[in-house]
Amino acid sequence: MNESLGTKQRLIAAAKELFARQGYDNTSVREITHLAKANLGAVTYHFESKQNLYHQVLLSMAEPLFERLSAIPKGGGTPLDRIESFVRGYFDHMIENRELPALVMHEVSLNRPVPPPVRAAMERVFPMLIGIIKEGQQEGSIAPGDPALIALSVVVLPVNVAIQRQLLHDVFGMDLEESDVRAQVIDHIVVFIRRGLANPGRNK
Repeated sequence: MNESLGTKQRLIAAAKELFARQGYDNTSVREITHLAKANLGAVTYHFESKQNLYHQVLLSMAEPLFERLSAIPKGGGTPLDRIESFVRGYFDHMIENRELPALVMHEVSLNRPVPPPVRAAMERVFPMLIGIIKEGQQEGSIAPGDPALIALSVVVLPVNVAIQRQLLHDVFGMDLEESDVRAQVIDHIVVFIRRGLANPGRNK
């Protein structure tokens, strides 16, 4: 653990690593403080509770995702172009923050309410994507359908691929750490999504 970081930052970094590897329930405060090289009371002092620390870990990854995607609706290009930018940004964020897919898997497997920081981020991200989809439907470039369900479909594919990075490596020999492999995978995802969204009744 980097000694140059302040105690609070070291606790977040240590918790992020352990929560991703072991899950929230299987990670103790003692393990977090040991990895962070902090005293046992540091979590209570800085965050009041293990749960609040967990929420801070999630916020540290969810907030940059929102900032990364927030400029896309205002950008130039067609709705399909902006959706492509959204997908690429979402995928890159999931890959660059390698703990995030693991945390998502832990949460999904437990089937419990979405943690507040994640829910707050998604409540800001999804309306942006839905707005782009509605714009494309109004101009005729995106196929009809429930915009919310379409937005869900757009997000699920890159998220699931990021979550299955170990399977891609072990079964298909595809290492997402390699830039050319990552580019190939995201290009495929983008083509797949664009084809699925394009209105067949409109000449492209």
